[in-house]
Amino acid sequence: LLGAVDEAAAAVDAGAEEIDVVVPLASVQAGDVGLVGDLVDLCRQTIGREITLKLILETGLLREPDVITAAARAAVMAGADFLKTSTGKTEIGATPEAAALLLSVCDDAGGRVGFKAAGGIRTTADAAVYLALADEILGRDWVSQRHFRLGASSLLDDLLRVLGRSDGKGAAGGGY
Repeated sequence: LLGAVDEAAAAVDAGAEEIDVVVPLASVQAGDVGLVGDLVDLCRQTIGREITLKLILETGLLREPDVITAAARAAVMAGADFLKTSTGKTEIGATPEAAALLLSVCDDAGGRVGFKAAGGIRTTADAAVYLALADEILGRDWVSQRHFRLGASSLLDDLLRVLGRSDGKGAAGGGY
């Protein structure tokens, strides 16, 4: 835990306004969900309230709905600002099933906690699934930059294609 807390502090000292912290996966998989709350609490004490703290749950690795929900609740109770599905670096990133669980925890928290779907979102249709889930669970007025984000670096090319603004070179080559 202390390594993650030290990295968060160093990032804030370097000017970061948002911090992403990954749950202690092995501990959570072994049943120690309380460690999630401890991690968030230590990070929150170290970085302060003004810094946005996102907890990455790696839901594709946790897999069990009860474990995902318990870890998300522990994070919210300890002061996380966002629940994030994945780093995007695992085989299974965001899934609609995991997103529904996290969005339900956001709803239980009165909508004050944000949600970020990350990992495997490549098309406009993929993104629409997560927007529809958020609308369904938290209401159409909840989705905003303050509450809802997509971690989808490969999504931009498809969005530009759908909007008719693609030049065939991809986002990096297109200058958008």
